[in-house]
Amino acid sequence: MLAVLKDMTIISAALTLLTQLGAPIIVASFGISGKEYLFTESVVALRIVSFSLILQSVLVLFFVYYIIINKQLLAFVICLIKNFISPAVIALVLSVMLGSRIGIWIGIGTAPILAFMVSVFIVLLKYGRRLFPFLIQEDPEHEILIYDFKVSNDNAINMSKTVREVLEQHSVSSKICLTVSVITEDVLMLIQEKNRNSKKPIHAECTLMIRPDCIKLILRDSGIIFNITDTDASIGSFRQFFVSNLMLNPKQKFYLVTTSYNRSELFFYL
Repeated sequence: MLAVLKDMTIISAALTLLTQLGAPIIVASFGISGKEYLFTESVVALRIVSFSLILQSVLVLFFVYYIIINKQLLAFVICLIKNFISPAVIALVLSVMLGSRIGIWIGIGTAPILAFMVSVFIVLLKYGRRLFPFLIQEDPEHEILIYDFKVSNDNAINMSKTVREVLEQHSVSSKICLTVSVITEDVLMLIQEKNRNSKKPIHAECTLMIRPDCIKLILRDSGIIFNITDTDASIGSFRQFFVSNLMLNPKQKFYLVTTSYNRSELFFYL
């Protein structure tokens, strides 16, 4: 997470610099002449808004992160503040105060600052400084492990082995270890099978939440949309038939689509 945050910050800073230097060229590419008043105003607006790229990227990153760790309400609140409340309020106030359209652009450009400050305040108020900002419990009996990789047969096998080894290290029963590892491997194999004609690599995330009373397995992938937890789905292959039967094992299971990703949550009670 820290590595992604660092990379996104660097990329956003580079885009901000390029936009500052190349704003006239960008505006001119839309056919707006340098002799027009609209040209000068557009260049100023573009440069103002470009300063918000870094905070925008940070807010988007944490929006996605909170969805991954099952904090959908918090992610929704951040998205609402970032995309609607903050820009609307600041743009309206500044446009009235300055009596100019530039006030709107200044409002939109500075809105992420307010959105960031409000989001930080909400997370601190709700979860405290100790868990800020990643909300990871320090309790050794409650561990969250997140893996991301490209879907392939080899990675499916390796992920299955990793899941089993981690569960064994936490003294989980051999039956649960075997069940979770087999489901992990075969679901990833099914995802590979479903996307065999895809020209783009399929990215996946495996989140393993180890709690005193249950194991929660979350699988996300960027492949075609299909519900692996649906035991009544039409069977198109032996692999799908096998996975459909494996889905009878989790005591609880949920499926939803988030940002065009399949997301499946499987619970195994100890």
